[in-house]
Amino acid sequence: GDGTLGKHAYVALARGEGTRLRVEFERLPADSGLYPLELVASAAGAAPRRELGRAAVHAPAPGEDPRADVEFELPQAAQGELFVEVLLSATNWVEAASAAGPRPVSARIRSIAIDP
Repeated sequence: GDGTLGKHAYVALARGEGTRLRVEFERLPADSGLYPLELVASAAGAAPRRELGRAAVHAPAPGEDPRADVEFELPQAAQGELFVEVLLSATNWVEAASAAGPRPVSARIRSIAIDP
Protein backbone atom coordinates (compact mmCIF):
# COMPACT_ATOMS: atom_id res chain seq x y z
CA GLY A 1 0.00 0.00 0.00
CA ASP A 2 0.89 3.65 0.10
CA GLY A 3 1.30 3.83 3.88
CA THR A 4 -2.09 5.39 4.51
CA LEU A 5 -3.43 4.81 8.00
CA GLY A 6 -7.20 4.84 7.96
CA LYS A 7 -8.93 3.58 11.10
CA HIS A 8 -6.54 0.71 11.93
CA ALA A 9 -3.30 -0.95 10.82
CA TYR A 10 -2.12 -4.41 11.81
CA VAL A 11 1.55 -5.37 11.59
CA ALA A 12 3.71 -8.21 12.87
CA LEU A 13 7.22 -7.16 13.84
CA ALA A 14 10.31 -9.14 14.78
CA ARG A 15 11.09 -8.06 18.32
CA GLY A 16 14.84 -8.57 18.35
CA GLU A 17 16.35 -6.80 21.36
CA GLY A 18 13.92 -3.89 21.21
CA THR A 19 11.76 -2.66 24.06
CA ARG A 20 9.95 0.29 22.41
CA LEU A 21 7.52 0.54 19.53
CA ARG A 22 8.31 3.57 17.32
CA VAL A 23 5.86 4.90 14.73
CA GLU A 24 7.05 7.52 12.23
CA PHE A 25 4.35 9.21 10.15
CA GLU A 26 3.29 12.29 8.22
CA ARG A 27 0.45 14.37 9.61
CA LEU A 28 -2.39 15.65 7.48
CA PRO A 29 -2.67 19.43 7.02
CA ALA A 30 -4.28 21.45 9.83
CA ASP A 31 -7.22 22.39 7.59
CA SER A 32 -8.03 18.73 6.73
CA GLY A 33 -10.81 18.52 9.33
CA LEU A 34 -9.01 15.64 11.07
CA TYR A 35 -7.94 17.11 14.39
CA PRO A 36 -8.12 16.31 17.30
CA LEU A 37 -6.39 12.96 16.77
CA GLU A 38 -4.92 10.30 19.03
CA LEU A 39 -2.97 7.24 17.91
CA VAL A 40 -3.60 4.19 20.09
CA ALA A 41 -1.18 1.26 20.05
CA SER A 42 -1.78 -2.23 21.38
CA ALA A 43 0.30 -5.38 21.10
CA ALA A 44 -0.03 -9.14 21.46
CA GLY A 45 2.24 -12.14 21.18
CA ALA A 46 1.64 -15.27 23.19
CA ALA A 47 0.15 -12.94 25.82
CA PRO A 48 -3.31 -11.36 25.35
CA ARG A 49 -3.58 -8.05 23.48
CA ARG A 50 -2.72 -5.11 25.71
CA GLU A 51 -2.92 -1.36 25.12
CA LEU A 52 0.54 0.16 25.03
CA GLY A 53 -0.64 3.73 25.18
CA ARG A 54 -2.18 6.73 23.45
CA ALA A 55 -0.41 9.63 21.82
CA ALA A 56 -2.03 12.96 21.04
CA VAL A 57 -1.15 14.18 17.54
CA HIS A 58 -1.36 17.92 16.95
CA ALA A 59 -1.93 19.54 13.59
CA PRO A 60 1.20 20.88 11.92
CA ALA A 61 1.55 24.65 12.05
CA PRO A 62 1.88 26.49 8.73
CA GLY A 63 5.35 25.80 7.34
CA GLU A 64 6.06 23.09 9.98
CA ASP A 65 7.40 19.73 8.80
CA PRO A 66 4.44 17.31 8.75
CA ARG A 67 6.67 14.42 9.84
CA ALA A 68 6.23 13.24 13.43
CA ASP A 69 6.86 10.19 15.55
CA VAL A 70 5.52 8.54 18.70
CA GLU A 71 6.95 5.82 20.93
CA PHE A 72 5.32 3.24 23.18
CA GLU A 73 6.96 0.96 25.76
CA LEU A 74 6.44 -2.75 25.12
CA PRO A 75 5.11 -4.73 28.08
CA GLN A 76 7.55 -7.11 29.76
CA ALA A 77 5.59 -10.15 28.44
CA ALA A 78 6.01 -8.98 24.82
CA GLN A 79 9.74 -8.42 25.31
CA GLY A 80 10.28 -12.19 25.49
CA GLU A 81 8.50 -12.88 22.19
CA LEU A 82 10.14 -13.45 18.80
CA PHE A 83 7.35 -11.51 17.07
CA VAL A 84 4.90 -8.91 18.32
CA GLU A 85 1.53 -8.26 16.67
CA VAL A 86 0.77 -4.55 16.74
CA LEU A 87 -2.58 -2.86 16.23
CA LEU A 88 -2.35 0.89 15.56
CA SER A 89 -5.68 2.72 15.69
CA ALA A 90 -6.69 6.30 15.01
CA THR A 91 -9.40 7.99 17.07
CA ASN A 92 -10.42 10.20 14.14
CA TRP A 93 -10.15 10.16 10.35
CA VAL A 94 -11.37 11.99 7.25
CA GLU A 95 -12.66 10.58 3.97
CA ALA A 96 -10.30 10.92 1.02
CA ALA A 97 -10.97 10.15 -2.63
CA SER A 98 -9.22 7.16 -4.19
CA ALA A 99 -9.57 5.18 -7.42
CA ALA A 100 -11.68 2.62 -5.51
CA GLY A 101 -13.87 5.31 -3.94
CA PRO A 102 -13.72 7.22 -0.64
CA ARG A 103 -11.50 5.77 2.08
CA PRO A 104 -10.65 6.79 5.66
CA VAL A 105 -7.33 8.59 6.18
CA SER A 106 -5.71 9.72 9.43
CA ALA A 107 -1.96 9.77 8.65
CA ARG A 108 0.67 8.42 6.25
CA ILE A 109 2.87 5.84 7.98
CA ARG A 110 6.58 6.13 7.17
CA SER A 111 7.73 3.28 9.43
CA ILE A 112 6.71 1.09 12.35
CA ALA A 113 9.57 -0.62 14.17
CA ILE A 114 10.69 -2.00 17.49
CA ASP A 115 13.73 -0.09 18.77
CA PRO A 116 16.10 -0.75 21.70
